[in-house]
Formats: sequence, C-alpha cells, structure tokens
Amino acid sequence: MATATTAVEPRNAQAVTTERTYTNLETALYRSKHFTHDLARFCGTEEAAAALVAEIFNQARHNPELHRCTVDSIRLNVARIAALHLNPALPNMVHFIPRNMQQADKRSWALELTTQYGYAGLRELVMRSEEVKDCFTKEVCANDHYESPASPTLPPMHRLPGRFQPRGPVEGYYAVIELHNGNWRHLQMSLAQIEAHVDRYCRDDKGKTSPAWEKGKRPSKDDSLTPFDKQALKTVLRMLCNGRDVPMTPESRAALDTESADERPPTAAQYQGYDRQGQRAAITEATGLPLDELLQDVSGTQDKAAVETRIDEETRGKNRRRAVPEDAPERLTVDPETGQLLTDEESQRQFWQGEADARGATAGS
Repeated sequence: MATATTAVEPRNAQAVTTERTYTNLETALYRSKHFTHDLARFCGTEEAAAALVAEIFNQARHNPELHRCTVDSIRLNVARIAALHLNPALPNMVHFIPRNMQQADKRSWALELTTQYGYAGLRELVMRSEEVKDCFTKEVCANDHYESPASPTLPPMHRLPGRFQPRGPVEGYYAVIELHNGNWRHLQMSLAQIEAHVDRYCRDDKGKTSPAWEKGKRPSKDDSLTPFDKQALKTVLRMLCNGRDVPMTPESRAALDTESADERPPTAAQYQGYDRQGQRAAITEATGLPLDELLQDVSGTQDKAAVETRIDEETRGKNRRRAVPEDAPERLTVDPETGQLLTDEESQRQFWQGEADARGATAGS
C-alpha cells in the first residue's frame, strides 16, 4: 500500500507575500484616483468611464503591445477620446494603436499609444458641424455611369447599372459632403491613385502594409467590398476632411490634426543629410542621432574621420564669413570712381574700410 508524505510547516515560518506588478496600461487607468475622477468628468458619468476603460482593455487583449505604452501617452489619448465622447466599442469608430515615437530630446524612442479614427469616427466628427448636412463615400465600378461634377460646388453624377446588372471591378472612389447652404464638397481618387498613396504613406520600414490594405479576391457573383476597398473609402473621406474645404468644429479639427501629427522615423533622405524640405543640413541635426550611432547604423564600417571631413567640406562654404567689416550691407560692391564690380574679397575689404575711415573722420570734425 503506497503512502504519501506531507511536509509540516514550522510554526515560526512567515508567509511570503509577492507584490503584483502592474503594466503601464493598468497603472495609467487604475492606479491614479485623480485621473479616474477626471475621466468620469469627461465621459459624464462613472458608468461611461468604466465602459471606456473596459473597451480599452478589450482592445489590449487583441494587441498586447498596448500594455507597454508610456503612461503619459495612454492618459493623454484616453482623455482626448473621452472628451470627444467617442465610443471605441462601436465598429469603425476609433482604434488605439501602439507606435514607436521619437521623444523630445530627438535621440530616444519610446512606445506610445496613439489613436486612429475609423470611417464611423470620421463621419461622426464631420457631422458635428452645424454647416454640414450629410457626408458619405461610394465606390465606382466599371459598369457604373459616373460623371465628375461640372462645378466644385456640385455633386457628381453616379448611376448604378439597370435591373441589378453586375457592376464589374472597382475603378475608383469618391467622397461627398453636403452643406446646409446647398453647396457640395467632392473628392475623387482612382484605383491607381489609391495604390500610389498606399505605397507612399502606408508601408512600414520593411515595405509591408497592414492586413487591411491587402487586396482581397473580389467575388464574381456579388459586389461585396474587400478590406482594400473599405480602407480606400475611408482614405478619400479623410483627405476631404480639411479645414480649407469643409467647415468643422474646433474640437474635430484639433482631433484630426493630432492624428496627422504623429512623428515618423527619419527617411532615407534624412539619413543622407537632407531635411524634409530637401535642403542640405548637418547630418546629426537631420537624423537626431549622434554621429557614432549614425555611422554604426547606416555606414557600417565607414571611417568616422572620413565622414567628418566630408561633412566639413560640404558645409564650409555656407559657414565661411566674408572678410569685410561687420557693418557692411549684404549687396554687391561697385567702385563709384571706376564703375567696376569688386568681386574679390580684398578689394571689398579695402573699399569698406575706406568708407568707415571717412565716416569716422566726418564724425570727429
């Protein structure tokens, strides 16, 4: 017969308690009573604030990287969504996305929580303006009858095929916004323009796009939209939503501007010493990285002294100061006696020195 042995714990033994470690997401939303109170004030009631927090944790189940975002970015964006009274639980309203963002010191990077508005969220923000009556988007297929508007304030002409005939493949997309004064705002983009937009703005550093931008197989019998088509419709509406063409409330305008202001990592041109305007700048200022790190990340085994020499040679011409007095105006110098242009630095220096001596003699007399 088998017997089991049990260990008896001594009486003087103390129970070992382990303190729970909270994630950044839990610390930001649960560990501060002041933020919980402010969040309830933004949402209107404590129940609405609790529902918002629950939906954020629900999204964190599908995207665990949200737990590693900085506490400040979590509180900032959650409070912003609460102030806008947007419900993330509704489909295509707002999504919380972790992104690797450059910090204020221009050298360090950290994972921050950012917001991205879906199609329903964009439409909600646009419709809050008292001047907007309606807005919608639509895809244009090969068998549709579509005509561009004859005036910038008129809507396009779009008719579907008669008697439920097949519409064919998608050729483009458009978004329209109707105003209460009777005018319309319109923007259309072809399939080629959308693909160019994706290649330019929607690819990561490895050249990949999100699954939503992958081209699905379009069914041959029904005309249901693919994820690519849905993203394209949202893109057209997002590009139309600007303060220049569409009247928007200050809150909606600020929300969309914040979404567009997300910093991006340095581009290939910036790594070569150019800024975003195409101007040549100091290579460390353009990338925000020390020269040692830049050479290690970009140049590999390239010699540091050789790179510094090349940078000095390129910037020496801009930083060289003229050998003329400090009060000399920035203009071409012409000798009043001979009428000739003084091109060399020595002639300009002698001319301006003589002018300064003459002014000093006049003041002394």
